Amino acid sequence: MMQHDRSGLRGQRGRFVEVEGDRAQINAEFGEKQMSTVRPSAVKAWTAKLKALGYETSYVYALHARLSQIFGDAVLDGVLVRSPCSKRTSPPIGKQKVYCATTPQIWAIHAAMPENMRSAILLGAFSGLRLAEACGLDRDRDVDYVNGIVHPRRQWPAKPLKTPGSEAPIPIPHMMATMLLESVQRWPGQQVVTDEFGAP
Repeated sequence: MMQHDRSGLRGQRGRFVEVEGDRAQINAEFGEKQMSTVRPSAVKAWTAKLKALGYETSYVYALHARLSQIFGDAVLDGVLVRSPCSKRTSPPIGKQKVYCATTPQIWAIHAAMPENMRSAILLGAFSGLRLAEACGLDRDRDVDYVNGIVHPRRQWPAKPLKTPGSEAPIPIPHMMATMLLESVQRWPGQQVVTDEFGAP
């Protein structure tokens, strides 16, 4: 008797058995089969069936990755000679869903941050700056606190911006400009975003 337990899949003699979560999908297809009898064509047919049933491409890809991990562990443990999963059986990865935080969520993150780091949240959420661009802002040259304009000029520590259009001036709300000004006055340093001692 062999206990195959490396991937959280418990079985005897290389059989699949029911486990929690997404792996139930794997067991629905392969649960009664000996691992050694599963062929690449069966894996491809399974992912095609899942897609035809209306599952998201990214979910089907994740299920295949989980199945591949299980077979890979079985090979590593000497239960199988080779895995039926490969790049040839893998479905497309699918497009990642874009998640945009709501305005209340942004302000909740802002409130949860150490006070000296809150300017980074404002710059990322409301001006669209990348992390390195926000960290590279010079407090005296790159922010017009009176007119509410951010002028990205470089990435931290002293690298050029990623794209030619990145240096375009970014208008920001008056309230945000005021909050940034209060931050740089409270934590004086060369950059807008600093630690509690004013260092970058």
